[in-house]
Amino acid sequence: MLKKRIMIIGEGDEEECFFDLINDANFKVYDREKYELIFKNANGAGNVPAYFSDYFANLQYDYVYAFIDVDDFKTDFFENTREKIGKITGEDWRKNIIFTNPCTLQLLIAGFCEDELFTKAKPVNSGVVTKCWPDIKKTYDAHEWQLSIIKCSFDNPHIEKMISRIRKYSVKDTDKPSSSIREFLDKINNEDTSWTEE
Repeated sequence: MLKKRIMIIGEGDEEECFFDLINDANFKVYDREKYELIFKNANGAGNVPAYFSDYFANLQYDYVYAFIDVDDFKTDFFENTREKIGKITGEDWRKNIIFTNPCTLQLLIAGFCEDELFTKAKPVNSGVVTKCWPDIKKTYDAHEWQLSIIKCSFDNPHIEKMISRIRKYSVKDTDKPSSSIREFLDKINNEDTSWTEE
């Protein structure tokens, strides 16, 4: 049986860090016999809808997701992206968007502590970041070296802790923290792959 190819378009480097961990063969996060995950870094939230449109039209992929931050509802980015993706697919946006409120950093932090973030502002979140990863001594700004420290610090117990904690998050996008990642994880562990054809 051919694996189902799932394309995930993330808005930036934290999303790429998260999916590098999910895709790491050392961690059994999903059913690798049935699914193949491919990640594309859009290098900016504003680029996500265009990439989504291109990959959605590409018949090489069985399913396409956008993986984005909710932000703080101070901008209309999340609402606009939902609307654009809904127009591209002709479906409810929830079928093709993986969101986290306030940001993906919350998912990574879940592997090390129970602290909750209330903003996506990286300098504000630096205290929690250095609590989880003391080697990140400077202000956190998702630099490559900082994300490398984060990624290299994960082992199986931390992955299990992260998955366990994020499964408890609300799936209502206005809540903090909240994320629809647990719904995605359920799907990529489902033996029945027919959801990719819906």
